[in-house]
Amino acid sequence: MKNFYLLLQIAHILNQLLEYGLLGGKEEIYQVFGSIRNIADALLGELKYRLINFDQLEEELAIPSQIRFYWDTS
Repeated sequence: MKNFYLLLQIAHILNQLLEYGLLGGKEEIYQVFGSIRNIADALLGELKYRLINFDQLEEELAIPSQIRFYWDTS
């Protein structure tokens, strides 16, 4: 159940980034992948077949970072 919850959080973060255009905008994403299903398949393929370097991952996670959303109110 914990794994499902973590994957759900990752999916929510990706959805928010797509919605607010921080990953290049919906139109550009759809031009590259074609559909949300294709994006999911591409991510699953990367998770299945790419080796994770845990030392590099620990170094990246040790760096404090933030994602800030902004709204253009003009």
